[in-house]
Amino acid sequence: MKFGKFLLVALGVLVLIPAAASAQSQFAGNVSDDTGGALPGVTVTAASEALIEGQRIAVTDGTGQYQMIDLRPGTYTLTYDLPGFGTQVRNEVNLPSDVTITIDVILAVGSVEETITVSGQSPVVDIQQAERVEVLTAETLDAIPTGGSLYSFGTLVPGIRTSLPDIGGARAMEQVLVYGNGAGGV
Repeated sequence: MKFGKFLLVALGVLVLIPAAASAQSQFAGNVSDDTGGALPGVTVTAASEALIEGQRIAVTDGTGQYQMIDLRPGTYTLTYDLPGFGTQVRNEVNLPSDVTITIDVILAVGSVEETITVSGQSPVVDIQQAERVEVLTAETLDAIPTGGSLYSFGTLVPGIRTSLPDIGGARAMEQVLVYGNGAGGV
């Protein structure tokens, strides 16, 4: 019986490893001028305490597009800079895990060096991926009375429903069902 419990815990840990490994996010978007023309060569800097290196730099391509991949979840400050244009800064942009946030920026032509700071956040809607990853810390799991079972941890994640009425003669307590947005039962 002890081996069975050990095997159950080991399988539970193995299931959680890919979720933790794929919890990387990214910023993407287009940078254009006042007339809608693409701006190649814009330096895009993402700074955050979540990054080991402190900041990550990308440069827009010939069509004005940029992409920063493999970013850790956290709060970022994004800076868009191109000589001859005003610098734009986006403060406190929240980047959840395993999400692509698209931020399009319009830089105004500037004869004098100027910095425009935009306050407010872009909506956190991932239009490229409909998957959600939720990381529960050990402190959270210890603080909430879940009974210690892996099955009960599912109730802590928004969008997960862990019980259903009688289906095919089996009562809700005799079946293990985990449903999320678009996910089938297990």
